Amino acid sequence: MPEAYPELIDAKHVPLLKLVIWGMLMGSLVFMVLLVNSRRGHVVPIFASIGLVILCAVALVVLRWRGVMPTAKLLVAGSWLLITLASFGGEGLNAPALLAYPLTLIFGGWMLGIGFCLRLFGASCIAVLAIGFKQHTGAAVGVTPVPPATMAFAYLFILAISAVVTVYLLRVFQDRHAHERRLNHEIKRNLRTVEERESDLRVLTEHIPGLVFEGDRNGRCTFANRGFVEFFGIPVEKLTHYSVSQIIGLDTVKEFTPFHEAVLRGATVEFSSRKESAQGVWHNFDVTLVPKQRMQGQEVSGWYGLMYDVTKREERVNELRERATHDPLTGLANRLLLEDRLAHAMERASRVDASVVVMAIDLDHFKAVNDMLGHAAGDKLLCEISGRLKSLVRSADTIARVGGDEFVMVMDGGVSAEAAELVATKILGELSRPVVLDTETVQIGGSIGIAIYPSAGLTSAELLRAADGAMYEAKAAGRDTLRFFDPKMQAELLRRSETEGELRQAILGRQFILHYQVQMQGDRPTGAEALVRWKHPQRGLVSPAQFIPLSEESGLILPLGWWVLDTACAQLALWADQPGMADLTLAVNVSARQFRQSDFVNHVLAAIERSGANPNRLKLELTESLLVSNMDEVIVKMGQLKQKGVGFSLDDFGTGYSSLIYLKRLPLDQLKIDQEFVRDILIDPNDAAIAKMIVALADSMGLSVIAEGVETELQRHSLELLGCSAFQGYLFGRPLPVEDFERLVRWYESDRFKPFAPVHPFQPRYGSSEAA
Repeated sequence: MPEAYPELIDAKHVPLLKLVIWGMLMGSLVFMVLLVNSRRGHVVPIFASIGLVILCAVALVVLRWRGVMPTAKLLVAGSWLLITLASFGGEGLNAPALLAYPLTLIFGGWMLGIGFCLRLFGASCIAVLAIGFKQHTGAAVGVTPVPPATMAFAYLFILAISAVVTVYLLRVFQDRHAHERRLNHEIKRNLRTVEERESDLRVLTEHIPGLVFEGDRNGRCTFANRGFVEFFGIPVEKLTHYSVSQIIGLDTVKEFTPFHEAVLRGATVEFSSRKESAQGVWHNFDVTLVPKQRMQGQEVSGWYGLMYDVTKREERVNELRERATHDPLTGLANRLLLEDRLAHAMERASRVDASVVVMAIDLDHFKAVNDMLGHAAGDKLLCEISGRLKSLVRSADTIARVGGDEFVMVMDGGVSAEAAELVATKILGELSRPVVLDTETVQIGGSIGIAIYPSAGLTSAELLRAADGAMYEAKAAGRDTLRFFDPKMQAELLRRSETEGELRQAILGRQFILHYQVQMQGDRPTGAEALVRWKHPQRGLVSPAQFIPLSEESGLILPLGWWVLDTACAQLALWADQPGMADLTLAVNVSARQFRQSDFVNHVLAAIERSGANPNRLKLELTESLLVSNMDEVIVKMGQLKQKGVGFSLDDFGTGYSSLIYLKRLPLDQLKIDQEFVRDILIDPNDAAIAKMIVALADSMGLSVIAEGVETELQRHSLELLGCSAFQGYLFGRPLPVEDFERLVRWYESDRFKPFAPVHPFQPRYGSSEAA
């Protein structure tokens, strides 16, 4: 209906109003029939009855389409008008119909309010006066004039009754009517608020990123948002044909029963479901069912449901889990997943007294491929090797990439040593097969170390360390072979592990010192080489051969190398103020790992600036292994330091990857003849020829040359004949602490020094200078 009449009046009075209308209609029809059958002239009452029938019919139509209030107004006003017309056209004040005036006043006041009642009272008084006046003057046809006293009594009687009814209505219904109006206003306002909130909620459910639906106590769906309808392809008018168990993806009603019962008890239920969309795509959902209750504690009348699509989230989680546990390049397991699977394999093996085999696989010559063909080719090679390794393992085994060119294989299920050796042999065969990389064909090999649980270790860390040690033994044995872990290797691994721990403590505890070995030009000292020594609290001075390789492998060479550089620069700055020491140059060895650091240049310049050392007196010694890769980066860094005055010497020249190409491009100052060529220079013509070639090469390129490991006068004399006049070795002085080194330099500068003197203050007491 267009009019939203108050619920109070609607609920209480509509049936009564309908009863009144139908009563009036039927009564009018019966009365009209009686008047017609009486065969007497009752024209006015008949017409009044017809008017009343029409009025009742119109009132029913108005009640259906316009509501209670317009119907009540129409009924009261129409009845009053018919009564008045009947009285005017009939018996006047003698008409019984006038007795209906009080009824219309009461009915109008009750349904339409005091204002309407007062207006109807005034109109009734005027109508009575007019009817009485007409009757008194005899204008009324067929009506006997009434005596004045009777007419006055009738007037007073009608007015008194009307006044009493009006006062009664004013006193009885005024407060109630005001209260009802307030209630009606509040009800209308609350209805509008509820409708607005319902509209907002429906808009929200249409745009919420999920499937929203509603159901009753019997498990039938009664409402669903647009997303739900579109996903399942269910027409809205057919929602009630589906049960909740069908909608949320449970196969049977029995599976849904526990959830349904829990919701009816007032509990919120959450579970997962997998459902196929109308387009045939499967999705995973998190389903939540919330009980529907008007108030807490009341009986649950149904439930609200939300199905949130978690398919993309789960795919993302799986992708992140894959990234966290697998190597992004090869797709193999990474170290995290390897250690987890190895731990589980060892746990299963311990329960059934079985074995677990771990193989550490390292590719031979992979670095050379990377350097010659680039990293892209190296990545393709790793992917190809990974595919070959995967083809050789069982589904229960694990193959992981744990480093640049390092792989680890775990074989579960009680594999024997013989079977492990057979698999390792097959792997070596696959690794040695040529690999085609675009237009290039390369051939590499591999070194494999094998450790077997429980003999090689009882923890995953011990087992991996044992396999790694066996792999290094295979490399030391000539590569492209395999080695099993044995107890002697275990002792060596433990010793290396203990030494690494002590080395870390030594760096923190500043247990290192620098010794200096003099460098000579003819018979005069021109500089020194700074050599690090480990002053162990229990073992005394530890040879560099025992800790430098280990520090390279463990990465401790970085903090150790920075300390050596800082200390050497500080010492160089102190010598600048000492007579006889200010002109010395100081050579510092730089490891390849240290040089490749992105902040290497900044670190060197910072050390020079902090110490105040003269950069022209600092010389960095590089090894040939550093020059194999990233030549352009090496040249840039050397050039930046060269501009600041820092010099460069190429150490151990001729023992590694010597190439005229990089000698021509690098901003070098000096070549250093390795002691391997100096040691047998008197008895091996090849060594002498190599030394002569190095001297000639340096001279042609404008570089200085120095020979290390000079221990005898004959070696010195032979080198001089070849054109080399700069020397370093035990003939001139062993590596010394700074105080002793300074005394040695002063002795060379003093008058007491005679060329080719057989003895000087620090003549070495032991043989070779290799330990330097």
